[in-house]
Amino acid sequence: MNTLASVLTIEAAVFVAALVLLVSYRLVTGEMNTIGLLSDKATGEFSPARLQLLVATVLAAGYWFLKVLNPAAGNQLPDVPQDLVLLLGGSHSLYLGSKSLPLLLRKVS
Repeated sequence: MNTLASVLTIEAAVFVAALVLLVSYRLVTGEMNTIGLLSDKATGEFSPARLQLLVATVLAAGYWFLKVLNPAAGNQLPDVPQDLVLLLGGSHSLYLGSKSLPLLLRKVS
């Protein structure tokens, strides 16, 4: 059983590495379109709300990935830390609030 777990761990690591390499290659060569990723759809200007959402999501995913790779966790996925849930929930709330506030103000006036 230990051999199977080792093989699956190596296989998962190879898969994630291949995925990172593929996405990185496509970003560098321009095959993956990222134009407007951080722009507001209505105005076309830079959107700080999109940037904070992207940064929070990438940081949370990286933190979770490191916790999963921690050998002290054994063969089980670690519990999701409450702080991580609060970070993602708060980040998404700020983003959705920044998008819905102008709609609410337009309906009121």
